[in-house]
Amino acid sequence: LRATVGSRELDVPVGKGLGGGTNVNACLVVPPAADDFKSWPSPWKETMMPSIHKIQDAQLKHGAIHEFATSINEMMVVDSDSLRQPEDIWREACFPSFVTRIPLAVEKTKRGDYKRKNYYDGILEPLLKANPQIAKSITFLSGTRVQRLLFDERRVVGVQCESVDEICFQIQARVEVILSAGALETPALLLASGIGQEEDLKKAEIPSLGCNIPVGYNLRDHVMIPRLVCHGFTRYDLSPAAVQALFYANDGEHRFHFIFFDGSGGPAIFAQSAYLLLGRYRVSFKPRWLSKVTNFVVTVVARLTRLLFYLTFQYTPIFYLLRHFVFATNIVLLNPASKGRVSIVRSNNDSSRACRRSDLSISVEDVYLSDERDVDALRRGWAQSEKHCNGWFKQGVELVPGVLVPFNREEMFRKYIRASCLPYFHWCCSCPIGRVVDGDLRVKGVDKLRICDASVFVTIPSANPTLTCTGLGYRLSVVMFENGGKKKDQ
Repeated sequence: LRATVGSRELDVPVGKGLGGGTNVNACLVVPPAADDFKSWPSPWKETMMPSIHKIQDAQLKHGAIHEFATSINEMMVVDSDSLRQPEDIWREACFPSFVTRIPLAVEKTKRGDYKRKNYYDGILEPLLKANPQIAKSITFLSGTRVQRLLFDERRVVGVQCESVDEICFQIQARVEVILSAGALETPALLLASGIGQEEDLKKAEIPSLGCNIPVGYNLRDHVMIPRLVCHGFTRYDLSPAAVQALFYANDGEHRFHFIFFDGSGGPAIFAQSAYLLLGRYRVSFKPRWLSKVTNFVVTVVARLTRLLFYLTFQYTPIFYLLRHFVFATNIVLLNPASKGRVSIVRSNNDSSRACRRSDLSISVEDVYLSDERDVDALRRGWAQSEKHCNGWFKQGVELVPGVLVPFNREEMFRKYIRASCLPYFHWCCSCPIGRVVDGDLRVKGVDKLRICDASVFVTIPSANPTLTCTGLGYRLSVVMFENGGKKKDQ
């Protein structure tokens, strides 16, 4: 998977295995704002927040959330509903006064440290243990990749799969198929199976099923810009997720949050940030093979650079300097106007068999700053960070972008925003309710197929989307049960 951010091309982290994306995210368990669902159709806009609260209750019940405080003396709670925090925590002082109690999907071990608690470990596994009869009816296939959907005319009857040993097999659906592969892979599977807009399928030489729905369009993600400050020696508690504090801000039109983290919590974060900022700039030559070789070399060099950064930060005295003298914040725009798409290119044009997912290379296009309003919004977010964090920032020397960009020149600052903006990997809305699926999450124009993941979001939530995804799944299960789930065959 590749994401295009300006002229940079970035790798996309993918969470594989039980728990999905919760295997690779920052473990934050932060709910969206209550009004994030006001433009969703009924009954979703009325039922999503109660469903999310159900998930939070289950996580707390099974010990899947640990509220970590960055100070033993002060613990302030993030007020996500109002997107505000108590003003008294923003005092004219250095960093240790900027304190938040952050709910994390981690578990405290007997040794006193923490380990990741993904959503399978924290929600599904306890339910399966408590209901062994239900557990017997569920089969998890590891090392298996779904390649395409199987049809009887326009009715989905199953899926074609491939194991790690490259053995192909089919799974037949008795009732229906529910796709939950995420905002990138779900559109890719639909397109590989001939479901999408006629023009896109024609370009990829994939026979169309005739649905002609905008699969892969309207893709959204949060966008952020980094800020790095060197300050005087400080000592504070470590967060298991490297995130030391969260602050939400709302200027009436745009929503932001500021994530504070230190170098000790994540040499990998600094290495990944450097890698994202450097990116991989694609080149094009003639003949074509020279482009492929050159871009392969560029990719290898970029990944080796990331490894070098990580080893340097982790195993040299630089780690101590990052731990005590450097702090960073990301300024995140939570309601961007830019909309992109999931683009496909068919790399295997073997007409003797149907197209499979492995025949397609997919990329993310035009999601970041394709709408000029987002550049203006990030500029305002920067001003918000100056306002709320002024006391702390005056205590240190800004390294990035202060040393690199002269702030008295507006055009230079806007160039910095475009050159340094980072993806948050919170993709959603690529198969939204009303355009690709109906109110019961059934794919339009196809029978016996539903989608239940972030791709069906109508709008992007004002928080990381994991809780919203899980609440969506809970609510769909309620809908299916109410619409006939008590019957034996369902």
